[in-house]
Amino acid sequence: MALASSLLTVAALGAVLLPSCCSPTRPEPPERPASLDLSGHPIAGVGDDIKHCQYIGVPVSLSIGGFGSGYSLPSNRSALDLFDYLWDAYLGGSRAGGHRPFGDAWLDGVDLFLEHGTAADRGYLGRAVATGIFERIHLRIYDDGDCEAYWHLAWGKWTAAYPATRFYVGMTASETTNGWVHPKNVYYDVAPSTQKADNYGGFMIWDRYYDKLTNYTSIVKYYA
Repeated sequence: MALASSLLTVAALGAVLLPSCCSPTRPEPPERPASLDLSGHPIAGVGDDIKHCQYIGVPVSLSIGGFGSGYSLPSNRSALDLFDYLWDAYLGGSRAGGHRPFGDAWLDGVDLFLEHGTAADRGYLGRAVATGIFERIHLRIYDDGDCEAYWHLAWGKWTAAYPATRFYVGMTASETTNGWVHPKNVYYDVAPSTQKADNYGGFMIWDRYYDKLTNYTSIVKYYA
């Protein structure tokens, strides 16, 4: 059973990255040095929390990207710069003088919410996923009309195309968000439909704030 409690995501930009099952829009192209602005966020103690989660067997990832249009990777050089920055600041890197916001805590991975991009970008993403380096993909079925209407078809295509990757069906815990799935429909439709795939991984629930208000995970976890 794979639930929100089996992987925690630190949403440093205020938006978790989830591959959407539908077509993204074109981003703005400005190139700038990679950095995550955590000013104003109470991050003291986050490093200790990360290590505690890892100690009890819950991996923690960093989420980048999101719904806004203020990000892009306009060149191969910018992508490499971003990789170097993330590696040294949040993962296993140890560049002398580099700033690590969470101290000596090493995150377990990076969660990409690729909401925006061109047709070429989607081609690059497809080739990247085909390498098998992505351990898990969260297929979102909410907050977009096409995703909500055709997610069964998209789920079948994605899981068949990348059998080496584990797929998690992304649902929202907020009843006011478009595409919210009633727990009864999770039981009768979402769970049995997605679990047919050999590389089914479980549920991804967005997000913790709404989940605490609605107790959504506490209900649907038994169906995963």
